[in-house]
Amino acid sequence: MYPLSVRDIEDGVTEILDGDCDHKEIDKALDIGSCCACGKEDKTVRNLIMLNLKGHVSGAGWGCFVCGLPPDGAIAVICDECVERNVKTDEIKWVIKGYALEKGMGLRTELTEPFGHDMTKHQKEQEVG
Repeated sequence: MYPLSVRDIEDGVTEILDGDCDHKEIDKALDIGSCCACGKEDKTVRNLIMLNLKGHVSGAGWGCFVCGLPPDGAIAVICDECVERNVKTDEIKWVIKGYALEKGMGLRTELTEPFGHDMTKHQKEQEVG
């Protein structure tokens, strides 16, 4: 479980836009819902977790170009505090259901099908690179 933070994206978006940017619109675009572990709703909910489970909605999750994994993996979003306390997968109560900006939530416990990389294809990539 590796968090992918959008903090750098926040800084980058602000730098790319000119001085006439609407910061409320930026904040709205970066609002991806409440923390899937503790339920917090604020600007610190910005860390995406890719789970090794097939998600609720096919095509709206994480995938991998290297091993041909379709974008069906479950994703959770957690707050900075949960990242700092190293939240464990079994502490994540909800997952994103659909696309993140739609803010749909589903129970993690409803997901039972494993989902993961084909590491033999990743080994081949490492041998070539």
